[in-house]
Amino acid sequence: MLEFYLAFFVAVLGFSIASLSIKEILKEKPPEKTQTTVFLNFKTAPSPLAIGNGTGLPVFFLTFPEGAVILKEGDAQHVLLDGLAATLAECAKLGAANRQQIRIETFGYASSSGPDRENKRLANQRAQWVKDYLDQAFDTQELPKEKISLLAHSWPGFAEMRRGRLFSDEKSPADSDQRYSELAGALNRRVEIHLLDVGGCQT
Repeated sequence: MLEFYLAFFVAVLGFSIASLSIKEILKEKPPEKTQTTVFLNFKTAPSPLAIGNGTGLPVFFLTFPEGAVILKEGDAQHVLLDGLAATLAECAKLGAANRQQIRIETFGYASSSGPDRENKRLANQRAQWVKDYLDQAFDTQELPKEKISLLAHSWPGFAEMRRGRLFSDEKSPADSDQRYSELAGALNRRVEIHLLDVGGCQT
């Protein structure tokens, strides 16, 4: 567990372009529910449930508003998704022809707010929305379909998603009558974009 938290804080501190730190997510309410982006990269995952995919490649982390399955127009995270598609499209043009495949899998999560069945639905729909968004973004980059493999992970049950979401978003009963923290829940209302292969950009 210590290894995980150490890796977590190193990962967060290592990305100076992140527009909101973990401390800010937990202690400051974003104005008008503005969503922000946190970048995480675990080169060695301490367990299969930790954020990471075993490839050593970055995992991009998007947060969603409470109950939402899409990022509304104007959300700053659209810039991240469009930029990611443009970068990976370029990676599919570099290097040897047999090393130009781009592979991505999206994993959606939901917080502890609300019924279990609804949270599983939210998690799966969030993953599908990001996958579909990237599909369209790659179309604008004119990336040949045979060079891109995009998958949206679908959780078969709530228990699997709950184990994978990783973060606690509940207060102790002594802290508040309402145990769920919407601000802390932003860590669980997320979609992870796992880069599994980045073509010619992979060293």
